Amino acid sequence: MLNRVNEYVRDIGFDRAEKRGTWKGYTVYTPLFKNSLERAMPTGLPVLVLEKEGCLKTVRGRKVFMIFDDMIRKAMGPKTH
Repeated sequence: MLNRVNEYVRDIGFDRAEKRGTWKGYTVYTPLFKNSLERAMPTGLPVLVLEKEGCLKTVRGRKVFMIFDDMIRKAMGPKTH
């Protein structure tokens, strides 16, 4: 799937993507640019790519922060043993 996501992000102007986790059944990816040393760097823009059942969609702006906030709350939530 990562190859397909990388192809998708190249089509929308980025260099590649990295998986960040999951959210509400979606796999969450961050699109990245490469710098002059060929190292990946964040876009600086609030952009995510969501994948679910093979369908890809781009999320921008405030929705990105809402998704990350939700992911962090779940990750930091109480652990059950």
